[in-house]
Amino acid sequence: MTSARSFCMKTLLILLAAFGAYPSMAQSWNDVMEWYNSGDYPAALEGFKKLANQDNPAAQFHLGYMYRFGQGVPQDYAEAERWYRLAAEQGDPDAQFFLGYMYSQGQGVPRDYAEAERWYRLAAGQGNSAAQNNLG
Repeated sequence: MTSARSFCMKTLLILLAAFGAYPSMAQSWNDVMEWYNSGDYPAALEGFKKLANQDNPAAQFHLGYMYRFGQGVPQDYAEAERWYRLAAEQGDPDAQFFLGYMYSQGQGVPRDYAEAERWYRLAAGQGNSAAQNNLG
């Protein structure tokens, strides 16, 4: 009985993938990045959200980037800041840099040069050259 049930589940998953349900079937980072890089932002958005909700800082960073630049979603600095912060607090240097940049420009947050410097220093300490440049 379990063998038949397993076969049915595998068949269902294959059919769902074949008929366009692939975003919800995202199993790997490489799949999501392929969708993102090919411009399939709806699929990438769903894949990044799934990974981000599992505390994946790289996925959180990419969601922040998509919201900041309006890639497949309306541009939303507040939502970008939220995702960048989640990734930055986990130590992602790119998220730390962009969060610092948002504070330096007042994008989605009040302009705060001390807070910008704090995030830049964290990113620079991990070798982020853009943060090092902005500190200079």
